[in-house]
Amino acid sequence: MAAPTSFIYDLGREIDLDKARKAFSAFKSPPGEKNFAFARIDSLNAILFKNGKLRIAHSDGTKKSLEKALPTSIPKIQKLVEDVCKACGLKASAGEIISNGKAEEEPFQLERSSLGNSAGLLVLQATAVRAPEEVLGEYQRDRLSTQAGDTLGRSLADGAKDKKALAKSIAEFLKSQGVGVAEAFEGDKETVAKFIVRESAFSYCLPPTGKPACGFIRGLIRGAFAAFFKNESVSVTETRCWATGDVECEFSVRQLSM
Repeated sequence: MAAPTSFIYDLGREIDLDKARKAFSAFKSPPGEKNFAFARIDSLNAILFKNGKLRIAHSDGTKKSLEKALPTSIPKIQKLVEDVCKACGLKASAGEIISNGKAEEEPFQLERSSLGNSAGLLVLQATAVRAPEEVLGEYQRDRLSTQAGDTLGRSLADGAKDKKALAKSIAEFLKSQGVGVAEAFEGDKETVAKFIVRESAFSYCLPPTGKPACGFIRGLIRGAFAAFFKNESVSVTETRCWATGDVECEFSVRQLSM
C-alpha cells in the first residue's frame, strides 16, 4: 500500500450524520449520500464517516502538505470533534480522540449508498486479470493478485477457533464481497481443506486459457490458513478453474511443515 496521506481520528462508535451536520454547519453531504459528511477546514478536507471515523487530508492530497498544515488546524478540528460528540451523545474526550489520531494505513469499507458493494464482472476481470497480464505478463499478474488476496485473507483468521470456523469465515467473506460462492470440505491425508468456488468473479465465463486465473482467491485462502496456523508453510493450489475449461474452481490447501 502507498504511504498514507491522511490522518484518521476515531470517535469510537457510529455517528448520526443528521445530528453531526446540525452541530457543525459546514458539514455537507452529496445528494443521496448516507455514509459521510464533509467540510473544508482551512486547507484541509474533513470527512466524517457514519462509522465514527474522521479523515483529515490536505486538499492537494500529499503527505507533506498535510503535515505542514495540520498543527495550525488542530484547534478547529478538536472543536469539530467536541461539537459532534456533544450532538451525538458521545461521552468521549475530544482531546483524547485528537491525541490518538494517527496516519491512516488500514482501509475500512462502507457499502456505497447507491451502488452497494457490487461491481461489474467485465470491469473486474479487465482490471484484475486481463490488463495486468497484458502489461506485466502472466507470472507477475498472478503474483499481484495472489498477494492482494493473501493480505486480505490474514484478517479472516482473527477469532477462528478451529479450521471449520476459519473455512466458514472464508466462504462468508467471498460471498459478501461478490467474489464467489464457496463450499468448504474437510481435507484428507494430504490436504488440510478443500474449497469449491462457483461463479468466481475472476474467471466466470471467461474463455479457457489452459491456466488457472483465480490467484486472488488462492492467495486469500493461503493467507487465512497461514495466519491461523501461525506458519507460512502453507500451499494452496487451484486444481480446477473456468480458465482451464471447467465450470467451477477448486482449491486444495496443504500444510507443508509445522
